[in-house]
Amino acid sequence: MLKAIGDILQRHNVGSALIRGVSAAQIVEKTNELLEQWFGTSIKGYAEAAYVKQTTLTIIARGSVVSQELRFKEKQLLGALQQTFGRPAPTKIAYRVERLPNSEKYPTL
Repeated sequence: MLKAIGDILQRHNVGSALIRGVSAAQIVEKTNELLEQWFGTSIKGYAEAAYVKQTTLTIIARGSVVSQELRFKEKQLLGALQQTFGRPAPTKIAYRVERLPNSEKYPTL
């Protein structure tokens, strides 16, 4: 029988950079899906998961108001990622706030 390539790679190279990179990409993708599910499609213009470094997920928010709203869901987000991914899931979230154009100084979700 054919086995999934992920199963084979994980069995032979548990700590390899390739596996960590693939896991990080999956975590970022799942995070963006969850944000869209919770806040609707309008969240795409205001926040997105950017990358995972060690145990920290970094989310770029387009304003401090948006990052504050995301903090309210932080425990729920970390729990959902832990349930989905298990051990490689992030244990904390960092927020990077970028300024918006003047016309959208205070965005709301």
